[in-house]
Amino acid sequence: MKLYPSQLAPILMREVLPKIFLLHGDDPILTMEIIEQIRHANQKAGYQERLRYDADCYFNWSALPQILNTRSLFPMKQQIEFHILKASPSTINTKQTTYLLHALKYLADDKHLLIIAPKLDSKQQKTKWFLAVEAQGIVINAIPLLPHKMMGWINNALHRHQLSLSADAKRLLLTRCSGNLLAIQQCINCLAILYPEQAVNESTLENLLDCQPNFDCFHLLQAICCAQQTATYTILEQLQQKNTPILLILHLLIRQVRQLWQIKQLQMKGHLTTKAMLTLKIWPSQQATLTRAAKRLSFEQLKQAIFDAQALDQSCKNHVTTHLWIHLQQLCLRLTQRHVIES
Repeated sequence: MKLYPSQLAPILMREVLPKIFLLHGDDPILTMEIIEQIRHANQKAGYQERLRYDADCYFNWSALPQILNTRSLFPMKQQIEFHILKASPSTINTKQTTYLLHALKYLADDKHLLIIAPKLDSKQQKTKWFLAVEAQGIVINAIPLLPHKMMGWINNALHRHQLSLSADAKRLLLTRCSGNLLAIQQCINCLAILYPEQAVNESTLENLLDCQPNFDCFHLLQAICCAQQTATYTILEQLQQKNTPILLILHLLIRQVRQLWQIKQLQMKGHLTTKAMLTLKIWPSQQATLTRAAKRLSFEQLKQAIFDAQALDQSCKNHVTTHLWIHLQQLCLRLTQRHVIES
């Protein structure tokens, strides 16, 4: 069964949970949120031990049936998280598919399986293993939220934290954070700590937003677009000190560079309008900054940035951790530079 993220909550409230979940998508905030929801539901259902397996180039697929089909020697039920680190059609070959199908068919009754994968396209969703998961369990696509659905996401997040915001405060939160789920999530977490189970009005929220001293990924993107080299360096240092996941930074950076590429194409054709910007899912508060950045950077710089970011992303997923922050710093600082000749 396929579900949208918003349809998951009633499923997780059932007395008996589905045994198999597949979560795929390219939105890191939604992905992490859904994983936490499933983990919490599993713990309430008695799955106290959690084991993780990564389907990288070193994974022994022949061991998968034994992992999933053999009952534990101890009375503790197990949550098994199986991370597929790549999503190309050739990732899971015929032999590996055979092992996975066997493991799915004979899943032990004391185990719960959560498969986590990058976004799977229509071709990958027709593979045998995907159709088997869809038939036996729940498939969730963590697609980025459209602007008109973000208020619903905010309401759900506030409900989970037992918070109440006025309508004006919700609109302020959405506008000031420019629709960035990470920034909204961080703000709601702060509200939950400072005003537990209380009603929060627009004035209280505005004071909190104005006093936020910490930098996040979106401050980094803003500094890069504004060509602020010193600020970019400072923010990266703080993000490293806070152990911010590099994969999260790279995901957001790649998405923004691709937006700049699209804006630049529209600029070259003379089609850059407010309506076109909204079609690219760019919030009004970001439009002027991104337009200036697109004019400043060349196509070659943007192309190279995407290539470098994807290479770093692959290094992270392959657990190559040497000098990752240095390479990320160099990548970000290059994006603060101005091109001399447009080719």
